Order: sequence, then structure tokens, then C-alpha cells
Amino acid sequence: MASSSFAGFREAIREDFRDELGSMFTDEELDAFIDSAQREYCVLTGALTGECKAVVPFRRGPCIAPPDFIRPVRVVGLDGREIPEIGWRRLGADDFRHAKASRPSFVMWDYDTWGQYRFYPACAEDYSVVGTLYYSRMPKDGVLEVRERDALKDYALFLCFSHAGKPQASSYYSLFSDAVAKRNSLRGSLYTRPQVRRGCFY
Repeated sequence: MASSSFAGFREAIREDFRDELGSMFTDEELDAFIDSAQREYCVLTGALTGECKAVVPFRRGPCIAPPDFIRPVRVVGLDGREIPEIGWRRLGADDFRHAKASRPSFVMWDYDTWGQYRFYPACAEDYSVVGTLYYSRMPKDGVLEVRERDALKDYALFLCFSHAGKPQASSYYSLFSDAVAKRNSLRGSLYTRPQVRRGCFY
């Protein structure tokens, strides 16, 4: 069933594609293109942010990020301070999994399975809430969440023209790429600051 959230956006795509009667693509097909556009934009820009409690699992194994996780933004401890990231190879410990403390000093993301992370030192108690994970996330299917509608429309039109085998596809992908580069450049300028790490160091 077609998403009611996409109704007006679908018509805008049909108008630009000159398919007002829906002879080329069904509503469901256009919905799939819009979902794909949102996912691509979020992966490339980190446009949407989610959060969840960071909980040390049973036997203090690696924590697992939510299913819509793309990449970490930051982890904030219960004291409101950011827990800095570190690679486990830099700790210099014989076995970092055995070190325990009442609260962690670092978070580690370098695992073969993306989306798993571990705190160091590990909390002494299983299922302890040690803070909040903020992360870039995937959009929900069938819900228009990304605000940059022009970029989404360009990507959806790229898919339309690609499936139709028309040469205009590359032009729309270039427009989408420009929008992604512009957003990432803007974010980079906003976050330019002296290279001072925040958090607790012990």
C-alpha cells in the first residue's frame, strides 16, 4: 500500500518526470524510490540522529547499537560529559576486557562487526546504564523525515530516469551529489574548532 506521507511528494516527482497519469511507475514503486533517496542521503550526510541508553550487557560483552544505526556521533556519560573514543590497541593493556571500574573512561568502536562497541574499563555490574549513545540513523520507511526535499527529489528522479533508460539520470545524480557536498561542507564549517578532546581522562 502506498504511503500517505509521500502523497504530495510523489506528485511533485511525477510532474518533473512527466508521468502525471502514473503510466511508468506505480505509487508503491515511487515510494520505494523515495525511501531509497532518504537512506542514501542519511548514509552520506548523517542528516538524522537517534539516541538510546548505553547499557553494559551480560558478562560485560560488547554493546550493540540499534538496528537503524549508521555511525556514532558521541557517547555522553551519566555525569553529562562526553566519553572519548579510543582504539583498543592504544590502551596498552594485556586484556582490556578484564579491567573494571564504577564508570568507563573510554568507548571503543573498532570491531569487525560494525555497530558493536565496548567501554573501558568495563562496569563491574551487568546491565548497567552508563550513559546515552547519540548516533546517525536510517530513516523510517514510508515516513518523510529528511528536510532537504530537493535533494531527495533529485535522487528519486535519478532512479526514475535510470529505470526508464534515459540519459537525464546522470544530471539528476549530479544535482544530488552537489546537495550532499554542500550539506557536508556546511556541517564541517560549523564544527571547525580547536582540536581539544572533551571528556574524562584518568
